Amino acid sequence: MRDVPSPAWQRYLELAGRIAELTPRIHEVPVARWNALADEANAALAEVRADAKFLAELRDRVEDTTDEADRALLHEVLTGAVFELGGDVEALRADPRVSDVADELDIAPAIYLAEQGFEADPYEAEQVWPEDEEYRDLSRIGGVPTLTPDARPLPDDAVFLLQVDCSALTREAVHDEAVASVLRRYPLPKRGLLQVFHTTLGDSRTDPGRPGGGATVRYLAEADVRRRTAINPSASSYAASHASYRALATFRAAPHAGFAALDRVDQLQEEAYRVARNGSYTDEYLRDLDRDPFVARVGAVAHLFGLPSPDSDIADEDRALLSERLPLTVPEDEHLLLLEVAADHTFDLVFGDGGRLEIWIRSSDLAAARFDDVVSFIRSS
Repeated sequence: MRDVPSPAWQRYLELAGRIAELTPRIHEVPVARWNALADEANAALAEVRADAKFLAELRDRVEDTTDEADRALLHEVLTGAVFELGGDVEALRADPRVSDVADELDIAPAIYLAEQGFEADPYEAEQVWPEDEEYRDLSRIGGVPTLTPDARPLPDDAVFLLQVDCSALTREAVHDEAVASVLRRYPLPKRGLLQVFHTTLGDSRTDPGRPGGGATVRYLAEADVRRRTAINPSASSYAASHASYRALATFRAAPHAGFAALDRVDQLQEEAYRVARNGSYTDEYLRDLDRDPFVARVGAVAHLFGLPSPDSDIADEDRALLSERLPLTVPEDEHLLLLEVAADHTFDLVFGDGGRLEIWIRSSDLAAARFDDVVSFIRSS
C-alpha cells in the first residue's frame, strides 16, 4: 500500500506505523506524547476519509490486497460511518464513505436489541425494591417472560423470544437523542412491557390459519408489570441474556442498485451489527476479525422498526398478504416492521441458516398500543 501516490495516505500510513510500533510498550510512553500521536493519526485518517474519489480507489484495491496488515488499514479507512453517525440518515448519505452509492440505498433508523453476554443475571430486575422500580430494566432476549396476574393466556406452542421494557427505553431516550428520535418517529408505548412469542414452526404464509402466523405480541401495562409474580427461569427454551439498546441505521439496496451498492449495503449492515453488539463478541468472531475484518461476521442483531435484513427479498406476494391481513383504512396509515428477530446467537438458527423473523404491524395500531393484529414472515438465506 506504500505505492499509493497520496500525501494524506502516506501520512496516515506513517502515523499508523508509529502507533503499531509503540503499542506493545504503551505503558512506557508518556500520556501527552501518546495523545498527541493519536490526535495526529485521527486527523490524518479524517483527511483520507474526506476524499470520496480516493476512497473509491482504495476500495478497488481491497480484493487484490492479501497482506493482513494492509487489509486491516483499508478496513479502518473505509468503514466507521455507522459507528460515528449512528442512525442519522442524512449524515450517513452525505458521508464520503457512503455518498457514492447513497442514491442506491434505502436507509432507516432502528433501535437494536443486542444480547449482552451471559455473565450478568438477566433476571436481576425481576426482584427490585419498590423504590428502585423507576430504574428497572426487564428487557431480555431468550429465557422466560415476566409474569403478571392478569396476562392473557398464550397458545400452548408459543415460544418466548424476547421482551422490551418500554419504561426503560423511555428512560434511555432522556439521555440519548438518537433513541428519542426513533421513538418520536415510531410511538412505542412509553410505559409497560412488550413481549414477543412465536411458534417458530411457520409464518403468515405457511401457517395462514394461525393468528399472526404463529406470532403473538403481548403488551403488559405498567400497573400490571409492577404487580409481576415469581418466574421459573429453568423453564426457558433458550438461554437468557440482558438486552442493550442502540439507535443505529438499517440498510437495504434500492431496486435499481448496482453491484457496488449491493456490496456496500452488506458492509454497512455488518458494521451496524458490530456497533450494536458494543464489544460483546464471541472468541470466534474476534479471531476472524484479526484474520480479515472484511469477511468477519459478528452475527445479526434483533431490532425494533427500521428495514428488514438486506439478505431477504420482500416479494409482491408478501405485500399482498400484508394488505389482506392488515388492511389500511385510516389515512396515512402504513405497514411497519415492528421487530426483526435474528436467530444467529440466542435461538440456535431456529429460523434457518441466517434466519430472521419479521413481525409487521399497522402504524395506526402501534400509535394506539394495539398489538393483537400482526403478520409474521420467516426469512432464511
